[in-house]
Amino acid sequence: MTLVALAAVGLIGGLVVFFMPRHLMPALALAVLVVLPVGYMDIPRITGRYFTPAVIILAVWVLRMMFGARDSDAAPVKIGAVLWLPVLGVVGVSTLLGVDPGISVTWALVALICVVLPYHYGRIRRDEIWPSSQTAFLWIGVFIGGLAVLDFVAGFNPWSSLFSYDVTEKVWSVFRTRTSLGHPLVTSTVATMCAMIALFGSDRRRWLRITALLGSGAAVILAVSRTGVLALAIGLALGCFVLLFSSSPSRRTRRVTAFFLLVSAVGFLGVVTNSPLLDQRNDSSGGIKSSDYREQSTKVALDLIEDDWLLGTGPGNSATEFSSVFDGPLENSVFQLTLSLGIPLAALALGALAVVVLRVARRGDAGVAAAVVAFLVSLSGFSAIDVNPALLALLTPLMFRAGQLISAPSPDGTPSTPHASSATPAALARGTSRSRR
Repeated sequence: MTLVALAAVGLIGGLVVFFMPRHLMPALALAVLVVLPVGYMDIPRITGRYFTPAVIILAVWVLRMMFGARDSDAAPVKIGAVLWLPVLGVVGVSTLLGVDPGISVTWALVALICVVLPYHYGRIRRDEIWPSSQTAFLWIGVFIGGLAVLDFVAGFNPWSSLFSYDVTEKVWSVFRTRTSLGHPLVTSTVATMCAMIALFGSDRRRWLRITALLGSGAAVILAVSRTGVLALAIGLALGCFVLLFSSSPSRRTRRVTAFFLLVSAVGFLGVVTNSPLLDQRNDSSGGIKSSDYREQSTKVALDLIEDDWLLGTGPGNSATEFSSVFDGPLENSVFQLTLSLGIPLAALALGALAVVVLRVARRGDAGVAAAVVAFLVSLSGFSAIDVNPALLALLTPLMFRAGQLISAPSPDGTPSTPHASSATPAALARGTSRSRR
């Protein structure tokens, strides 16, 4: 009977996803990712960490764009596109020679759905997904902030009953909230991204942005993540830098705005860094053991990377390889990526993301650039990219928006209209006026 009910719910959900407005699907995926913590539930790993409901929604979204009408004419193949062929060849060889080719193919599909294809279609599609996605990020900040405060004040998390036993039995030397996301570090990652959108976004509803900023700050504080604080600091610095120095028809207005945002950002960061919980975490036995563990595991990871520096252990296989020689996870997603892909491919992937961030920053979109950087810095502090690649769904609307901004025609490197950028907080995000490949 339960299976019949689940099948009925799945069928209805599938029909909704296939026929709902296409531009709302990334926002729906974000909401589903936060509300359904399948990665920390007692369900098969393939469903909980790879093809999660959020990733499936994004896969349907990509398919609908793939077979939908084009918004711009196909551009001739450039030499740069041909250069990707040997890269794909290296990925194929790494997969075939890797520890588990099946896991590698699955991991690559998730990365393709969540990161690569959204950026590609952002360059040739005019779907205005950013307004709804931005709103989703803001409400998520409010939501997880409320859950974090409820967990801290009342000692009650409504989502705790959904988590598997090995998740709930994990305790720390100080209070750390899981919210609905299942883990403090995942909570901190999502909260830092929401904070960047709240500070540097373009939603006109200031009350929502202020509430989202307060909620995100509460979630970061109560998650007690040192990497989360670092992600906040770097994201805030980048966002203010973009506003101060990027080209824009309204440069003077942007600089005044940047000054006030800088003051607000410093105050916000000061509150987060002076949290008593963070001080307790730094001085606690758990915090000291965590630092020692990271130091030891880093040495082991560097030795493994040196052994397989060219092709790696195969996409998504770093956790398996690392656990075979060290008792515990590799708490660094950058090292995970380097160990699984090898140094050349990992450097290419991280370099490509850096170029995207720089080009978006040059276009003046502080919100997207800061949110991507906050995500990447946050992931460097825990085991995520290889063991829970479904978290890449958080990047999907940002990569699509980045593709639109980068391909938008303008003589000075900024979007064709001031409203197309999320760098001016009073402006309403309307998407690009025209996108091309």
